[in-house]
Amino acid sequence: MKYMLLVGAVAIAGTQLGWMYHTDQEYVSVHIEKGQTIWDIASKAADSNTDVRYVVSSIVEANHLENNQDIYPGQVLQVPVNADRVDIVKREFSSH
Repeated sequence: MKYMLLVGAVAIAGTQLGWMYHTDQEYVSVHIEKGQTIWDIASKAADSNTDVRYVVSSIVEANHLENNQDIYPGQVLQVPVNADRVDIVKREFSSH
């Protein structure tokens, strides 16, 4: 019983911190411009309840990048975004 309570508490805490996987994700194509970093992109894609480090990891995984792999201008990355933020994120990246 104690084990189940502990697991439940960890799951709730992870959800509150934005570390849990979001199943309502879609992908936004982002054309990389000179000077952009994965951190910059993740910062724009994350909502206020999501840890940017999680989004960085999701971008790396979705695009089959190595953790130390550079991105370059002209490259197109698929950025996982919560479904309710797709339009906001698309506008953010189209304004550049």
